Amino acid sequence: ELTDNVDRFTGGINASLDLTEWFNILYRVGYDTYLSEAYTYIAPGGAVTEIYQDGRLSKSSSDYEFITSNLMLNFEKSLGDFDLNLLLGQTSENTSRVLRTNWGYGFSTAGTISFANIVDDTKFFTERNILKRLVGVFGEFRASYKSIAYLTVTGRNDWSSTLPIENRSYFYP
Repeated sequence: ELTDNVDRFTGGINASLDLTEWFNILYRVGYDTYLSEAYTYIAPGGAVTEIYQDGRLSKSSSDYEFITSNLMLNFEKSLGDFDLNLLLGQTSENTSRVLRTNWGYGFSTAGTISFANIVDDTKFFTERNILKRLVGVFGEFRASYKSIAYLTVTGRNDWSSTLPIENRSYFYP
């Protein structure tokens, strides 16, 4: 018997506020979560592999959560023949995942499908927790003169929890 089930919820919210005709604030948040579960039961005598001839039981699950947010400040102004734009922003991503696996083989008593019915030496339980965080700041300046000459300057700096503490920060133009 094999079963697999996934329950998922995902969504996002955006909010925008025009403070002046040349200054706007935008905020976005997104959320994604799911729980995935799998179950495998192989009855005694039903396995091809010799080691599982006395039966095998496996249950696993994965809890996942991802939250992202972005805040952006947008400035847009015309001064004479110049059009000027400035974007300043901040972003964050948080990921959490818990992976659990329980499996074993060799039932002590036929017909009782339970981890309690498997000899301790042949049952295995693992749990793995994964937490990650990324935080970044970014900016972009754009200028144009009479719509014939353009200048754009960008930059971003991120800090990641998956990197060594002394090298967590990285910048790219």
